[in-house]
Amino acid sequence: MSAPTLDAVPLRRRERVDPLLLLPVGAAGALFATWWSLSAGKSDISAAVDLAVAWAFVAAACLALSKVTFRSSGILMTAVAASWFVTDLQLSTVSVLWTVGFVFGELYLAFLVQLVVGFPEGRPWSPVARIVVASTYVATVGLSFVRALFYPSAHNLLLVRASEQRADTIDQISAVFGAAIAIAFAVLVLARLLRLRGVGRRVAMPMLVGALLATPVTLVRLVAVIQGNDGLSDRLEAVDRFATIFIPLGFIVGLGWSRLRRVHASTLVVELRDGGAGTMRDRLSRALGDPSLEIHFYVEHSGGYVDSAGHPVELANIERAGRAVTHVVAQGSPAAMLVHDPALLDEPDLVASVRETAGLFLENERLAAEIRAQLAEVQASRARIVAAADEERRRLERDLHDGAQQHLVGLSLKLALAQIGADPAAADAFANAQGDLERALAELREFARGVHPSVLREEGLDAGVEALVRRTPIPVEIVGSAGERLPDAVELAAYFLVSESLANIVKHARATHATVSVSRAYDGLVVVITDDGVGGANAGWGTGLSGLSDRLAALEGSLEVVSPPGSGTTLTARIPCAS
Repeated sequence: MSAPTLDAVPLRRRERVDPLLLLPVGAAGALFATWWSLSAGKSDISAAVDLAVAWAFVAAACLALSKVTFRSSGILMTAVAASWFVTDLQLSTVSVLWTVGFVFGELYLAFLVQLVVGFPEGRPWSPVARIVVASTYVATVGLSFVRALFYPSAHNLLLVRASEQRADTIDQISAVFGAAIAIAFAVLVLARLLRLRGVGRRVAMPMLVGALLATPVTLVRLVAVIQGNDGLSDRLEAVDRFATIFIPLGFIVGLGWSRLRRVHASTLVVELRDGGAGTMRDRLSRALGDPSLEIHFYVEHSGGYVDSAGHPVELANIERAGRAVTHVVAQGSPAAMLVHDPALLDEPDLVASVRETAGLFLENERLAAEIRAQLAEVQASRARIVAAADEERRRLERDLHDGAQQHLVGLSLKLALAQIGADPAAADAFANAQGDLERALAELREFARGVHPSVLREEGLDAGVEALVRRTPIPVEIVGSAGERLPDAVELAAYFLVSESLANIVKHARATHATVSVSRAYDGLVVVITDDGVGGANAGWGTGLSGLSDRLAALEGSLEVVSPPGSGTTLTARIPCAS
């Protein structure tokens, strides 16, 4: 299912049936049900409580049905109001009505639980919430049906075998089940309250708090049923039903509170223009009252969206997260996409003003984001080039090792065998040829190490650095360690940095001592090479240091050169390990 967008919500939606028509119909229906229950012998206090709660749910349902986000919740509120008086059917002398009232009298509780743990979309928040909803339907309808099979009454059409004891036992089981559900329900609501932020918190918090306030009374009444205290249970029943009114009233209060916190278009313009410190996202977030707001910018050359850092945005991830989208247009072309709380779509005029107003301010940021996206593509392209070059180095090193080098080793063995039994003159010629061959083989091995060091591939960076230090003709001290293996690109960049730096120290620095420090930082690898030479080195001189600087930049790393004349040189490289 795609994320809801402003384009999918017309500014003036024409409903087939105006939700406000439910108000007089529902009010009249509740009034008729109250009159009927009074005439059937219900107490005045209980009738007044039921009428007040039913009217509260009808009013809340009218408001919810008029909002796109709360449409499903509005249907559930309507179901609660419609089933609220079903239990009063047990006052009837008509068997069919009595049986319906006995089995479905507490169905409204299941609708209530589904309403609260699925607010506002109407779908339970989690698998645990779905289990709680299903369990409530079983406890309210399923166990009532089973109890009806044994409940002794002349009006009970489902009676199979009259047994008041079994009926009472099933009633207590239902109460135990209901108490467990009430506890799980309270935990779910409390956890939801702690997680909510922004617009969703403003709308949902009063209703969820109302549900929490109503739960303890229900729990106490169920405990009284479990203990067989019918007197206390009967006295608490009216209080329990009245406490339910906190849920629809909480929804009405939350909706009103959210409306009061909404900003108008004029306020939005002032906030965007003179919003003080913070980015455009911060100012727009404050103006809309939605701290979860995200801004993604349209990139013309790719036809997609990127975040503020220039990284591509996957629309599928937005859809899976259940977020809403508002497209911002500037000068007739897409400029940005606002990803926000779906509750904001219930104020289409406000969202429309955001779309029009924010477009005036977001065009420059869109251009900046497009440049950042291009830079990110260049960075990725550079990294791919370096990776391809490294892979080619590996292939060449393997070819040299498995091909030419092995042929030369075999030829050296043949020359050694040829010297055996040869006359002195021929033996001397073979020996000279073998010496030349050994020197060529050594040069080939040295070249292969320069192309791609096998010790680095087989043993890691620490072993590679030690091999370089052993071949350096001046004393070099190794400080620290790279520790566990790093990504190939990071190890190769660090190895070539140490190799090039030591070669420069030997050729140009006239140093008597050098130090190679390798350490792990929280975000990557840090390599520091120092010497006591003449100094005066510059990363811009020659191709060695500048090439290393380019290699590190391709990995989002950096190279710093400090080399005052006469005071030695310090090279500091920082390489992110995630690169």
